[in-house]
Amino acid sequence: MLRSAPDDSAQATSQLLHGEGFAVLDIAGRWAWGYCTHDHYVGYVRADTLGPQTAATHIVTAREAPLFSMPDIKSPALGTLSLGARISGTPEGNFVATPEGHVHLRHVAAIDAPADDPVAIAERLLGAPYLWGGRGAGGVDCSGLVQLALGLCGIDCPRDSDQQREPDGGGQRLGG
Repeated sequence: MLRSAPDDSAQATSQLLHGEGFAVLDIAGRWAWGYCTHDHYVGYVRADTLGPQTAATHIVTAREAPLFSMPDIKSPALGTLSLGARISGTPEGNFVATPEGHVHLRHVAAIDAPADDPVAIAERLLGAPYLWGGRGAGGVDCSGLVQLALGLCGIDCPRDSDQQREPDGGGQRLGG
C-alpha cells in the first residue's frame, strides 16, 4: 500500500501491484518515499516490499492468479497475484515461469496485448471488498477500479476520481 505518511497505520492513498514501478526519491528507516511510475502518485511504501524493476512480459488478467512452485496445477501454491500484476517470465508449457514461481497461461496475457473491454475487466472484480486506496482483488476503491480497468485496456487514467471526470484528465491510449 502507498501511504500518506511513513507509518503502517497511516492512511492508504493507493496501491502498487506486483511488478509496477516505484521511483524512490528518499529512504528513511523502513520507508521509501517516491512515486508510482504509472500515474506519478506520491507516497510512502515499506522499503522491504520493493525489488529490482524488470521489464514485464505478461500481465495478470484473472481476478487472482495462483503462483505455483512448479509448472503444474497440482504443485503447491506459493501465493496469488492480483488482476493487473505484472510479471516477467518465459512460457514453459501451459505456464509462464518467473523467478517467483509459475503462473498458468490462462491467467495472463502478453504485456503488449491489451484487453478491449474495460467493463468486462471491471466485472472481474465483482464482489471484491471496498478498500480505500485499493487497486486489486484483495480490495478496490472506486477510482482504483476505473484506473485498473482502463489501464488493462491500454488507456492511461489518473488515480483520483476528480481527475478522471475531467475531459482532459485521462483517456489517452498508452504508447500513442
